[in-house]
Amino acid sequence: MQAQPPTQMHEPVGLLWLGDPTDAVAHFARRAPHVRVTAGDVTSMVAALQSGAADLLVLDAAQNGIDVSAVLGHLQAATLDTPVLLLTRPGGEELAIQAGRFAVCDCVVKTADYLLQLLPAIGQLRARHDVVALFRTNRHSQDRLRTILEFQPAVTSVISPDGIITAMNQAGLALLGAARDQVVGRPFTSLLPDDARPDAAAFLRRICQGETADFDHVVLRGGSQPLAVRTRAVPFRNGDTVVALATLQERVAVPPETNPELEALSAAALADALSEIESLRGQRDLWAAQRQTYETHAREAAAHADAVIQQAQSDAATLVKERAEWALERQHYAHRRRDAEQTAAALQQAADVDHAAMLTLRDDLLRFMADADSQCRTIIEHHEARLPPGAVVSNQSST
Repeated sequence: MQAQPPTQMHEPVGLLWLGDPTDAVAHFARRAPHVRVTAGDVTSMVAALQSGAADLLVLDAAQNGIDVSAVLGHLQAATLDTPVLLLTRPGGEELAIQAGRFAVCDCVVKTADYLLQLLPAIGQLRARHDVVALFRTNRHSQDRLRTILEFQPAVTSVISPDGIITAMNQAGLALLGAARDQVVGRPFTSLLPDDARPDAAAFLRRICQGETADFDHVVLRGGSQPLAVRTRAVPFRNGDTVVALATLQERVAVPPETNPELEALSAAALADALSEIESLRGQRDLWAAQRQTYETHAREAAAHADAVIQQAQSDAATLVKERAEWALERQHYAHRRRDAEQTAAALQQAADVDHAAMLTLRDDLLRFMADADSQCRTIIEHHEARLPPGAVVSNQSST
């Protein structure tokens, strides 16, 4: 019974193979034609990877002449962020650890069935590489967001769902007349008088539930001096939680039209912050879609590997069953042959006995005929002796 190939993935994958890819090319041609294998060497490796001709580097360290340290050194020198699939002999775990210091790496030991491990290893390696790149980009975006908040001219802060201030820029610290360690890590309500704290807590709950709202209240500047402010907050998703991104503006007694520059500055600052939030949301949605795609590819690769393994196990079980049936049939034929030989021997023995009986019967018949002839002659002689002289005996009567 021949195993059926798994369902093909449609996204093409390019492999740059350092070593002899003959077996892998034949394997992928049968089971994963979307995987394209190109043989290469250390000299042309960097140019091929920089051109985008390959998505992944396969380094066959089990073959003689492949210097893993030299190849990894070339990758590092060229600042190439390429995932590496390392093929090693049994016991070559140290090479995998060494490669993992330079790149996102996975290791496959070249056993008899290593070709069946290549496809799932490639899918998982690509997914892990893309997730690492995603997290790296995400950290850069968070650093960028912190930088933007830090140098905003308007008072800007980030408040967690439990009401703790997790970030406050320099303008906010200056407005409150406090050091960073006196603000960050403390509840937002601790900046307000006791009678305003329930309203402030309800305001923060609304923001973290997805609303955008304003809240006029008083903060205690320097811990004791009341200062009338207006807090405007918008929800902002940070991982699996929603936090409040809030700006504080001092409420002054003069009419707004007498200080248009301050209003324009605050409006511009808030517009910049909201624009940056929208940009980050777009990036977040894109990363989430990419991550889902990578996880789907990894699951498909694992499912394909499971299907291949299950089919191989089924084929092996079928062969074992057929072999047992053949052995039983062979034993049955042996019994039948032995019975036939015994029957033939019995028939031969019976034939020999019948032949001997026929010979005995023939001898008995010959003796009987001889005895009958003798008796007939005796009777004839006795009859002739009793006839008168000169009588003729008929031949018919004699007979």
